[in-house]
Amino acid sequence: AQPRNLELSHGFLDQRTLAAVSGNAVRDEFRISQDPYSSYEVVVDAVSGDLAPGLVVERLAADNSSVLQSGAAVGTGSAVSLRWQNTSAVDSLQQHLRVRSTGCSTDCGPDDQYRIRVYDTTLTLPRFNNSMNSLTSLIIQNRNVTTVNGIVWFWGPSGTLLYARAFTIPGRGAFTLPALAIPPLLGTSGTATITSDAPYG
Repeated sequence: AQPRNLELSHGFLDQRTLAAVSGNAVRDEFRISQDPYSSYEVVVDAVSGDLAPGLVVERLAADNSSVLQSGAAVGTGSAVSLRWQNTSAVDSLQQHLRVRSTGCSTDCGPDDQYRIRVYDTTLTLPRFNNSMNSLTSLIIQNRNVTTVNGIVWFWGPSGTLLYARAFTIPGRGAFTLPALAIPPLLGTSGTATITSDAPYG
């Protein structure tokens, strides 16, 4: 199979085909740079021709071979979503996403198309303040019907990580974090970010 490499970033949108080239099956491989403490979603949909059923979306390790994660079907059509968190303190620069089809390979034609969209799903909270006479509490609501897992990261004014807290929210549920109960955050202020496996928005 012949790979084709592209760079992905937030807001990327493209309509592509897996049409075979000179009798060789094609797979699309996308490089995606991930910031530290961030989360992402890739959606592949608008599938046509013989790509569905059988469209496969995978996140690959730095060796560009080992599969770290496979996309899951969303909705009632042929859409596939892949969501993950980079909980590392360093950039992830070597992972790839692969789109391929088991529905057609060497006989894929120009009509065998899909759309790919990429989102940075990291939520940034501009300020929390537990200094002087102020106290901050955090409430996160899950508007989806499926469970969401994530992490809240609290940062000091200099960008130092002060505290991190994992959470799980059931469908239509909420997570409340009273800052008063967290010793590392008492008498401090700064910002917060939230990463999760929730869909964009």
